[in-house]
Order: sequence, then C-alpha cells, then structure tokens
Amino acid sequence: MISLILNKNTPIYILAIFFISLSIFYPGSLNQPKSIYEYLSFQNNKSDPIGNLIEVKRMIIDALESYRRGEFDRAYEIVSQAYVERYELVEPVLEDIDAELNEELEELIRDRLRDMISKRIDESEIEDLVVEISFKLDEAMIKIKSVEPQLKFEATATATPEAMGMDVFGSVYVYLIFILVAIIVVLSILLVRSRSS
Repeated sequence: MISLILNKNTPIYILAIFFISLSIFYPGSLNQPKSIYEYLSFQNNKSDPIGNLIEVKRMIIDALESYRRGEFDRAYEIVSQAYVERYELVEPVLEDIDAELNEELEELIRDRLRDMISKRIDESEIEDLVVEISFKLDEAMIKIKSVEPQLKFEATATATPEAMGMDVFGSVYVYLIFILVAIIVVLSILLVRSRSS
C-alpha cells in the first residue's frame, strides 16, 4: 500500500479518493443521530412533559376512533406509539413526582388498553378505559405543572455543551479532522513526488 501511494505512476486523484473515502466511512459517525434536527426534536420532546401527555391523550382517542371503525391493528399501533414515543419520555419525571400514578398509567396504556384491543373487547369497555386513562393523564399534568418551574431549571442546568455537543457534533469534528488529514496526506505525497522527479 505504501509503495502504491508513493509510486509516481499512481494517479493523484485515486489517492485523494482513497483517503477521503476513509474519512467518509469512519465508523464513529454511524452511531450518531442522522441529523441535528432529529436530535433537537428528541430533546424538545424530552423537555416538554405536558406536551407529551397531551399528545398521549390525543393518540389514545384516535385509537378509540380507529377501533370503532374496525381498524383494530391500527388502533393497537397508535396506542403502542403513544406509549413508546410519548409516554416513556414523561415516565422519569412523573416517577419522581408520583410513582404510584406513573405505574398506574404505565399499566393502563401499555398493558390493559393494548390487551383489550388485541382481544377485540366490546367497544364500550374500550371507551370506559380510555376515559379512565384520560382522567389520570389530566391528574398527571396537574401534578407536573405544580413543579414545572423546577423541572425547567433542572433541564437548563443539564443542557451543557458537554452533555449535548458531543452527541451531535462529536462525529462531525472527527469527520472534518479525517478530511483535513486526507488533504494533508495528499499534499505531502505531491511534495514528495515533486522532489523525487
């Protein structure tokens, strides 16, 4: 490989492609978020427990409407998304405020509601459960609102460059460094070739 690099007959553009390709396919970048927008969206969702609970409430009502239309698989999917994509972001906050309420909501949404949908339980029973969950979500929102100023302070305190920056930008820095190294290597090879010719 070294002899190929230093060989004057090897076209310089092949060397440039080789080193730049190394930087592009550097494995460290594969574990990072696809875009900064995805990362920031995820962070915003994490820091908005009230908004997430409102969305959970909306989604389980949508699931009920799907169930009424006979779209059972769709209803099950919506409830699963509501739990995984929204409620799980609120769990750590609610767990600290009211662990019992958090466990009740977790069991109602993740287990009972999905189980009832999968078993095609009578629509009226699904509706009763959705109403019960909605009341408990309202209760959770009231409790979270009572301590929300403190939550915002804690979120701001933990949003340091060290906590956020490396997740999003760490691989970018490494990527740029690899590109720079590739350019330097190519220029060095050019210099060696020019001196040996």
